[in-house]
Amino acid sequence: MRRLSPALLVWLAACTGYTPPAPPSPRDATPIAASSGTSWDAAIDLLAARNIPIRTLERASGFIATEQLSVGTTDGLAWADCGKFNGQRVGPNSGIYNVLVRGDFTHSSVKATVRWVYRTTKARTYECATSHVWEEGFEAGVKMRAEHALPPPSPVGQGASPPSDLSSGVTGDGRPNNLLLGDVGFRRAIGDMQRKGLILG
Repeated sequence: MRRLSPALLVWLAACTGYTPPAPPSPRDATPIAASSGTSWDAAIDLLAARNIPIRTLERASGFIATEQLSVGTTDGLAWADCGKFNGQRVGPNSGIYNVLVRGDFTHSSVKATVRWVYRTTKARTYECATSHVWEEGFEAGVKMRAEHALPPPSPVGQGASPPSDLSSGVTGDGRPNNLLLGDVGFRRAIGDMQRKGLILG
């Protein structure tokens, strides 16, 4: 996030009664017990569910950037601190959201960053310090969607071979049950289905 120079801050304080916010604290990405592909899809789905338009989509690097969006006054005060004007704290009125998904076939991480901005009626722009509330909430949503994603249904009746001897712990695609159950997301999905009575064992 770009910071204003000390000389400019002194000038702004003298001319407008503006006091800049303290810089935000650093924060790590949120770990996810799911593949990077699953987490990527979960991030895209969550942005779509929140009606946030995407400007840049780079799956190879795991980077997503959105268009600049307007922010409501009440929500803005909870999400970032844009400083004070004559002692009155103000929040952002717009933001650009960035999401970075990294990982491999078994584990991944997601980190959201937002450039919060307060623009005055005279088109003067002030950078804001995030409270991490929006970012942490978004990452929690991606984590929940990714870790609870159900495996695709088996295409039985569409040319797929039926399961072989289940007593030996081997399924139709040759993967032993203990390997499948070693996946945290798969294990949780099976547990949820058992609790709902969809499967017996």
